[in-house]
Amino acid sequence: MKFAGWTREDFAAFHITDFDERMAVLRDRIQPKLDALGIDLVGLLQAETGTEWYHHVAKHMRRSVNLPLDTWVALNRAKKGYKATVHFGVGLSALGANACLVVKQECVERESFAAGIEREVGVICPLLAASGNLYIGDVPNAAEEEMLPAKSAGVDDWIKRAEWLRNRKMYEFEMGYRIPVEEACALGSELPQTTLKLIREMLPLYQAGISTR
Repeated sequence: MKFAGWTREDFAAFHITDFDERMAVLRDRIQPKLDALGIDLVGLLQAETGTEWYHHVAKHMRRSVNLPLDTWVALNRAKKGYKATVHFGVGLSALGANACLVVKQECVERESFAAGIEREVGVICPLLAASGNLYIGDVPNAAEEEMLPAKSAGVDDWIKRAEWLRNRKMYEFEMGYRIPVEEACALGSELPQTTLKLIREMLPLYQAGISTR
């Protein structure tokens, strides 16, 4: 299956209130598209970075009651799993498509990512501040006013997040871009290329955070 693009019906899945019905739509319609998107992006990232990448489609297997507010395909350099690694998450929610850099609670690279922020903050801070609509926070689901625009984030803001990664076990770092529903639908099969451009903006922080592994 080749990724052909998102449709309004895909985003409407997150307005379904019945748990079983929403999960069925995610499983039967959305996950195959995420798999195809992941295959496209892995190829593009390998050409971009010269290293091998893998894709992992979120299955939400542990959920039995709480509805998933978003879903994604994770991209990393580990063949098995993604939650223990710094990774990119590319997916969709009711608010649109998104491309994010993610460090989850389970990530064993939290220390190296925090160290990378501290080591490269003088370069990363102005670089990401020039990246337009880049936000730090729950990019798939939060209102814009609830997130920190990267263009407004100073050195102290980045150092604070490095400290949170070390000292707050429940803290999850997320930074990324959101593409509104209508714009995402209009991109069609061009979405992987557009997503690559967004990931390219975040690669310096990703590479700084994994360089001490």
